[in-house]
Amino acid sequence: MDRRRFLLLSALCAVTATQTLSDQPRSDFLRPDTFNTTTEKQTTDQETESPASAVSTLFNPETNDAANTADYISTGNTRENTSMPSETEHSLQTESDMTNAAGFSSEPFISQTYAELEGTILFPNLTEATTSASTDHPSQSTGDFTKKKLTTNDAKAYTNNPNATPATEQVQTAPEETSEKWAALTKSTDASALTITGSAAQSVNDTTVTFPGSTITFEFTSEEPPTVTSMTSQVTAQGVLSIDDISGIFGTLQTLTPENAHDLEIVETWTCVKLIPILPFITPDFMYNMSKINFSCISYQTIVGGLNSAFTHMPVSRRQEITSVLVGFLGDSASACNKDVRNNSDWLILNFGQFFTFLAHSDLLRLNISWKSVIDSLNSEQKVELILTPELEDESSVREMFLSIIKSQSHLENFFTTFISIPTKRNISSISPIVSSIVLNMTLMMLEKSFSSFTPKTFALWFQTYLKGFLTGIGPDSFSGFPLSISCDSYSQIVKGCDGAFWSLTQKQTKIVYSFALDFLSHQVISGSSCVEKGNNNSDWILRNFGQFRILANFSDLIRLKRDFNGDVLAVDEFFTSTIHSSMFSCKGQSMGIFNGIFDLWYQLYVKVQPPALRRALDLFAEGQWSGSPSEGLTQTLLSAFVVECAALLTLPVLAQVCSTPSQLRGPGDVEAVMKTLETQQLPTFFDLLSQNIPLDYPPQLRKMFLRMVLERSDLWAPSVSDSEISLWLTRRLRPMLTALSSADVSQYFRIITGRGCELTLSAVRVLDSVRASMDGDTQHQIFSSIQQLLTAAPLRCYTGGSFLLFLKDYFLSFGFPDLKSFLELAPSDSRSQIVSTVSLSELSELIGAPQTLGDGSGLCELLKIYNQTRQYLEEVHLTLCVQAPLGPADLAQQILTCVWPKVLQLDTEWEVDLWFGRSLPRFLPLLSKSLINPEEMKNASCLSYRRIISVLGDSYNFSQTDFRAEDFYSSIKVYLSSDGSPRCFDTSDPQLNSTSWLLSYIGIFISFVSVTDLNSFVSSDKIGVFLENPENLELLNRITSIQPSVVDYYMTQLYLQNPSFNPVRVPGHFLCQIPSVAFTSRGEKDTLLLIQRVNAFCSGTKSLEISTALAGNFLSLSSSSLVFLGDQSVGLTEGQIFAASPTDLQGALSSLSSVPGWSQGQADAFVQTLAQANFSITTGSDLLSLGTLVKGVPSQAISNMESSELLTVSQSPSFLGNMLSAPLVLQFVFVQKIISVDERKVIENIPDALAGAIPTVLLVPQESTSVNLSLINQKQWKPEQAAVLFSSAASLSEDTEELAESLLQGFSCSSVQMMTATKVKKLVKACRRRAGRRKVQLHESQLICMYNYVKDDPSLNFTEVPSEVLLYYSSEKVSQVNCRSFFSAAGAADFSVLSSSLNKQNTLLSSARSCLGITGPGLTRDHLVVLGNLSCSLDPVSIRASDPWVIESLKNCADLSEGQITSVQELLLMGNTSYGNTSLWDQPTLESLVPLPLYFTDTFWQKFSPTLKRKFLKVFMPILRSANTEKPKLKNLFKRCNAALDAKSRVLRSTGKASSQQPLTSGLRVKENKSMCVLACVAGNITEVTIADASFPFGFTLDQFTACLEPKLLKENLAAAAAKVDDSDFQRVILDKLMQVYPSGLRDSVLKVLGSASRQATLQEISSWSITSLDTLAALMDRSNGAWDPEKSRQVILRYLNVPGNTLGVNELNTILSNLCSLNISTLRSITPAQLRNVDILDLSSCSSEQKSLLYSTANSSFRAERSNGPIYYQLIKSYLGGAPVEDIRALGSSNISLDISIFRSLSIPSLTALSVRDVRSLMGSSVSDLKVFENDSAVQVWLVAQPQSELDTLELGLRGGRVVAMSTTGYPSTLLNITSGGAGAGTSSSSGTSNATMLTNTTSQSATTATAHGKDTPTLITSRSSVTCTEGLSVSLSLSDGFGCSSSSLSICLLHRRPAPPRLASEGSVISERNGAL
Repeated sequence: MDRRRFLLLSALCAVTATQTLSDQPRSDFLRPDTFNTTTEKQTTDQETESPASAVSTLFNPETNDAANTADYISTGNTRENTSMPSETEHSLQTESDMTNAAGFSSEPFISQTYAELEGTILFPNLTEATTSASTDHPSQSTGDFTKKKLTTNDAKAYTNNPNATPATEQVQTAPEETSEKWAALTKSTDASALTITGSAAQSVNDTTVTFPGSTITFEFTSEEPPTVTSMTSQVTAQGVLSIDDISGIFGTLQTLTPENAHDLEIVETWTCVKLIPILPFITPDFMYNMSKINFSCISYQTIVGGLNSAFTHMPVSRRQEITSVLVGFLGDSASACNKDVRNNSDWLILNFGQFFTFLAHSDLLRLNISWKSVIDSLNSEQKVELILTPELEDESSVREMFLSIIKSQSHLENFFTTFISIPTKRNISSISPIVSSIVLNMTLMMLEKSFSSFTPKTFALWFQTYLKGFLTGIGPDSFSGFPLSISCDSYSQIVKGCDGAFWSLTQKQTKIVYSFALDFLSHQVISGSSCVEKGNNNSDWILRNFGQFRILANFSDLIRLKRDFNGDVLAVDEFFTSTIHSSMFSCKGQSMGIFNGIFDLWYQLYVKVQPPALRRALDLFAEGQWSGSPSEGLTQTLLSAFVVECAALLTLPVLAQVCSTPSQLRGPGDVEAVMKTLETQQLPTFFDLLSQNIPLDYPPQLRKMFLRMVLERSDLWAPSVSDSEISLWLTRRLRPMLTALSSADVSQYFRIITGRGCELTLSAVRVLDSVRASMDGDTQHQIFSSIQQLLTAAPLRCYTGGSFLLFLKDYFLSFGFPDLKSFLELAPSDSRSQIVSTVSLSELSELIGAPQTLGDGSGLCELLKIYNQTRQYLEEVHLTLCVQAPLGPADLAQQILTCVWPKVLQLDTEWEVDLWFGRSLPRFLPLLSKSLINPEEMKNASCLSYRRIISVLGDSYNFSQTDFRAEDFYSSIKVYLSSDGSPRCFDTSDPQLNSTSWLLSYIGIFISFVSVTDLNSFVSSDKIGVFLENPENLELLNRITSIQPSVVDYYMTQLYLQNPSFNPVRVPGHFLCQIPSVAFTSRGEKDTLLLIQRVNAFCSGTKSLEISTALAGNFLSLSSSSLVFLGDQSVGLTEGQIFAASPTDLQGALSSLSSVPGWSQGQADAFVQTLAQANFSITTGSDLLSLGTLVKGVPSQAISNMESSELLTVSQSPSFLGNMLSAPLVLQFVFVQKIISVDERKVIENIPDALAGAIPTVLLVPQESTSVNLSLINQKQWKPEQAAVLFSSAASLSEDTEELAESLLQGFSCSSVQMMTATKVKKLVKACRRRAGRRKVQLHESQLICMYNYVKDDPSLNFTEVPSEVLLYYSSEKVSQVNCRSFFSAAGAADFSVLSSSLNKQNTLLSSARSCLGITGPGLTRDHLVVLGNLSCSLDPVSIRASDPWVIESLKNCADLSEGQITSVQELLLMGNTSYGNTSLWDQPTLESLVPLPLYFTDTFWQKFSPTLKRKFLKVFMPILRSANTEKPKLKNLFKRCNAALDAKSRVLRSTGKASSQQPLTSGLRVKENKSMCVLACVAGNITEVTIADASFPFGFTLDQFTACLEPKLLKENLAAAAAKVDDSDFQRVILDKLMQVYPSGLRDSVLKVLGSASRQATLQEISSWSITSLDTLAALMDRSNGAWDPEKSRQVILRYLNVPGNTLGVNELNTILSNLCSLNISTLRSITPAQLRNVDILDLSSCSSEQKSLLYSTANSSFRAERSNGPIYYQLIKSYLGGAPVEDIRALGSSNISLDISIFRSLSIPSLTALSVRDVRSLMGSSVSDLKVFENDSAVQVWLVAQPQSELDTLELGLRGGRVVAMSTTGYPSTLLNITSGGAGAGTSSSSGTSNATMLTNTTSQSATTATAHGKDTPTLITSRSSVTCTEGLSVSLSLSDGFGCSSSSLSICLLHRRPAPPRLASEGSVISERNGAL
């Protein structure tokens, strides 16, 4: 229904229903937003439009929308609105006052349309009649009647006398038409309903209706058909009070059926005609029954319109009840019946009409309507009601609402005017505290500025009228805005207003008011006379200024405020009497407290003075009889006493009437007294009378007492009392009392019905259910228990069949339902299954789904066990799996699953399994829990059930929603399948269990958790074969990518052991890289092509060179197409295949080959060389780019020959740059040199960042600091020596040191920072710390010591804010005990390899750490090890063995381990007590988890592993070691130890002579005897290209077998791969021998370039035959990663290169040779020019002789002469050559503003060292001079110390000792310069060649002389000793020594000897002592 139609219908029904209508035009009935009773309208004499015309207009099609219609009705469409005189308006309020007790006048709901139609009888479909002027003849013709229009005076009279006939204007109507329509509309279709008959000759006023027991005559005139008011008045006059009495007669519900409920005409007729007489009597029950009819929205809205017509005739309570029914009809959302509704206001009008005004705030919330959305539709009166709504408790909502009203003071006054104009007196206490507080305080705040202008009258208006109802909101700040300057009269008006609310205020609020009063009175001008008026006595003054708040006053306050206050007795009497008689007291709460306050004050003033009135009040108060004012309380007390005392004399009707009036009984005691006066036989009659008159608000305590007395006295349980009598008592007499039934009375109640008939029992429970809402929880629970006990006592007594569940629900009704356990107990055990099975599936779902029914679930399993349709229940009942409290369906479903699970696990047929798992369980299986799938639960499951569970928990199962994970279920699988090796659930004779897809069926996706050990326990290796080739098992392996590699390897191994010819095409793609590479060999072209595709797809992340080699080997010839198809697998091509391929084909496939990653150097060389045969020249940049990844094979000479500009352009290509980085370093050097030649001034800009390390250092010297582009250099990768040159400028320019790149920070030095502030230096030090996401800054010892000197004295140093290595130089004595743990934790992260061995720092730090951590014994705990970090690498073997096994993890981080340490680690492992377990369980993952320790393990460890396992591990381990550039000796040792077992067996067999041609040897040897020699045959298997591609090669071959099985031709074609993998020197010798067979005249360049470390095994004779013509070959041979060269061999290699015409020691050659330069003789070195040396990298000259050093220094000094003006830069360039510098040049550096590194100082020659004075050294070292103390025990430092006077050393203040104190006398021996060689700190022997060499050794600890000998021609030797020594030869010299402090002295004896030269010898520490030459 749209708004227009609703407005019309409401108007029409209202006309019919209205007794008298206001003459005041109203337009706001249908518009709640216009409810405004205060609007006054002007009266006019103009006539309004006729009602009929208005109706016609409403139906006019041109009025096409609801808005227009609403506007039409709301305005009445009047030509000019009319209004009623005010006095008439007042006269019409009587009815509204009577009927609108809620405070809403009926006036706002009478629209203008009603005013237009006032008094007119108008119905739908009734046409407009003509107007007649006749008033004398009510009926002009037969059957007609007139419309009557009431005048204003008529309305008044009719209001006072409804039966009076008012004078009317007669309006003539069409007689026949109106008569017929009226008769038709009022005629009932029900025979028992009211029938109104009429004809043309008969008037309807003769119609009568007979009611049961009485007759009601409806006097209808033809002019006035019946209206609600007229009929209601007559019905009421006959004593009809309920709709139940007359609804049947009027045929209400009977005439509206579900079939015609959608017929709008019938509904309108039914509503506006048939219901009219009874609309005011509509009850909630009636409405509830009516709501069962499925009305359409328009029908519903029609009914609402009809109800509107009777709205003003209903009592308030009925309006509220009907409103609740309407809310229930609409449901929980305003989305119902909202068609064509524009907004919430319209929706409320359509669906509630005037009842909208009774919607509580909670109803709006339920309807999802915010008051904010309808606020604009409310007038002031409605806003007042809304803001006072108790549900509007939210403070912000109240505040927002009130703010929308009080926009100005005028709005504020309008609000309060509206508030007080509501006719019904509001109960002020019903206003919520929040509302009161907000309204009051916001009002006062708004009025603050106006208070000063208020008159006393204004204050009185506000505080005694407007704010009267809100004063309960008084708060601490309420009076803060009042000016103290207001008059006393104004003040007294405020107090008077507050006084009126006194008894509603809290104690705190009364104090606030009193404080305000006290504050005001205290600030009056005249002290001691506050607001005192002439003629006022004390009593008047107190009452006027304090009111009832005087109870808080103390005497001192009163005297202070009124100095003449004397407290006369009369004033006090009046004071207290007025207080008592003007107040409402009770014996609770604040009233008692206030009374006590009054009494205390009174007692203080007048002891024991009690006026009579006060004494009487106190007596009543103390007796607890005061319920009102004293007079009311006394009267009520006397009346109550009279009733009780005279009860026995009163008749039963009178006594029942008196008892039905709550005020006549003082309490339960009176009830008991009255009941005692009644005889038992009187009780039925008395309660018949009493129950009819009990009001709704009858006190519960009285009801309870009446009920209890009846239950105790009536003997209703006696057998003599009939069921009908009991039924009468329970359903009628006691029904009003049952609302007060307590839990204590329930047992008595059920005692009455126990054993009674089934019908009575049900009736008794139903009665209780009807009043259940009034019972508390305990009572309801007791009733439930009693019902349960009733049914338990006599099981099935009243059960007659059908659903047992429905039977029980009829008994328990709304009191609950027994839980499942109790439910089952209500059925006898012998027939329980049969009875339970009577419950339908839907009923069972409802039963189980109810949380209160499920209980603890204890009965659920039994129920599902005995129920005969359990599976169907699971299948058909849909449970919503969501959690609800307290027991949601998800929990229920899980319990259900738990109950049926045991049965599910025992299913033994396929069809059962399919039904359960396919149809019944799918919704439950996601709720599987850990308890259901645990091993104990699963171990006895049937094979079929278990197999299906494996399938269910497959790929799609969501384990994240369960309390277990896949690995948890695997534990059950492991228990279920583990056996003696025979597969469980596999039986070839059983069709259900004979499938070979056993892995899929019984392990499934959980195979990812299976280990090899587990798999062997499931099925042994000798029985697994039947499953290996099953395609479903293989597909499972293909699908699950997380299977343990060891399992995959085991599976593939077993597969190929069983069937070596198994085609790898059938192997899952993910496992192709794990199958034996031999499986790929000898495959046809088709299979090969397919395998290449699959390998490319699946093995991209784990490329196997073996497989690539095998696949490539299947191509007998290589074409361009086959090369392209090979793709990445091309890396498996051998050099022989590449050389054999057609150059044209290679060039055709170049675009593909150039993108293949992983080419070896040999392959790249072969490709480039072969391509050259196809005239492929490398002359342009595009040629280089086309080579792609093959660029590493380009000769450096080709780069040299290219245009520099071409190379500069190519360098911009990222892909080319990436390929170039994998090329040999020499190629990179040559490439960079060419780019440099383009423009040396833009070298930094032109060289790519990644190749910046190849830039000569001298070219990086900045001309000016401003020329440094910090952003540019910060991006490049620098070497340390380059960074040292750039650092000073970069650091100076950097504002944020944290942003400096790691490669720049490694250039830090004391020289570069000495001109910076200490703060800046410390920031630079901090920037060098290790940071996440950045590479470590590589620092050397001298740099670290320099950093240490800057931060060592910082007391607030954070140990983690500096590089860890800096802490290694810290003195642990400086670290407090509280910080030592954090110190060692930070220091433990350091790289200890930076420390010089002479410092012995590790042991010192370890000792300090033990002390710090409280470690007393040798062993360390895990916590200790974690703290120590890398310091653990210094642990001795004993400590390792005694420590926590976690020490193994700690030692993994060590750069190196001693033999003793690794032996201890092995012992720990072999004991089996570590996390690695027992040795018998070790496997490949064990070895992999131990990395990198296996590099050091001995053969004792490796004996624990089989050759196969070791091979598999080495395939993984060796690539890791090679990529880390592990030292060759370590790799050699690893190979020997792994291979030791094979070598041992081979040696044993050979030594015992058991090797024969008939006996195969385990070692792989077979001896073939010949007459002339014994030849070893290859039995270990021929070495093929696939064998060599194996990363573990040559493991598994003894030396003999390697020799026998390696063919020279194969070696030639795979040389690069073989040479890269062979590390053993004996095996390398075999390679050289094999090559000599191929190249008997000597090895050429292409061979030498890939020979690798095997080249070091060549003899000088072999080297002399080598052809080394290219720089590339020389660079490859000089590669330091292949090991160190013997000096003679190195010199021979270099000379072989230099002997080639055109080859010289140029820049690139020198960068290639590096430290091998010292192997060249002086003449060769002289060929190096300064220009060449200038651009060379830093050279290591430590192995050079002094002559070589001197020569190279001289050349270098010339090279860098141009940089001498910049001291620090020059020093950085020249420092590596200073070992050969004369002392004069070294001294000169002291003035160059440098800081000589301690490492450079120690490298100086002995003559230079001894010639430097303390002053020289101080000048040279600057801030680094303190480093001398650190290296005090270093031999070089000792040499210098001995040469210095101790007094000068003392000036350094470093505590250095050892200097000389007296001059040395050399009597008898000429003073001569002695060449001295200084060894290490300790005894030793050193040697050097020369003509004048000597060795000096000082022994400061031994009392015996120590001799050091230098060998050479006439070599003098210096022997020193602390004790005297006798020289047997040579010169004896005695020295007197002092400690420098005069405290002690000693002597030193020296023997200077001459020895003959002798060959070099090794020192006792195992290293050759280096020579240091010089003069002393």
